[in-house]
Amino acid sequence: MAKFKELLDSSDVGDALKLIEGTTGESMKHLQEEIDFFLEDKEAGEQSQKDFQDSSNPFTALIGGYDSQPSMEKKKEWKKPKETIKPENYVEREYLRKQASKSADEFTFRLFDTYKKAHGMPSWT
Repeated sequence: MAKFKELLDSSDVGDALKLIEGTTGESMKHLQEEIDFFLEDKEAGEQSQKDFQDSSNPFTALIGGYDSQPSMEKKKEWKKPKETIKPENYVEREYLRKQASKSADEFTFRLFDTYKKAHGMPSWT
């Protein structure tokens, strides 16, 4: 057995195995360093996110919300006016509604038919 180890150490196979062992050890060490670097970077990023919490709204500045906050009295004063819906007249009921319904039916049929053709499905046309 000792003779075998001696021959293995002196042969090219032994040198190749030592070379492979050295390169894999170095590459593993390098990979571990990179993993540690990215884990530290992630932890630092999470901590900086916790430190920086901005509660401002950029759209509030567009409408002048940072100038002064409206008081409760101003909020109560502004109310949306009530809109009244007028009942349909004869023309709307008898002609326009029927034409709009027919137009919507044709449009949705063409849209659905085109969708089915585009996706290789059987269609009516």
